[in-house]
Amino acid sequence: MAAKVYIDKLNLTTAQRSQLQDIYTSENIQDFTYLPNNENQQISATALLSTHQLDFDARESLASRWSIKWRVNSGVGKKADCRVLYQWYASSI
Repeated sequence: MAAKVYIDKLNLTTAQRSQLQDIYTSENIQDFTYLPNNENQQISATALLSTHQLDFDARESLASRWSIKWRVNSGVGKKADCRVLYQWYASSI
């Protein structure tokens, strides 16, 4: 079961919101969990983020089209967790 995504935090048109709700209703979504102490999983997570231009350098770039819309930190020590919701903005042509 996928984690709840707070789509109400995103800037969406009515059509986009409807399409996202349809995706979640159909339960046809991808959900990944990467453990912080597992080196292979962290390498996989880094690769996945990079393919979507969400690596550290891309996110910190002034030209980045990604913005954080929601974030929550929970837990302590080995149980620490941080969830972040990004939104990508397309430039107008």
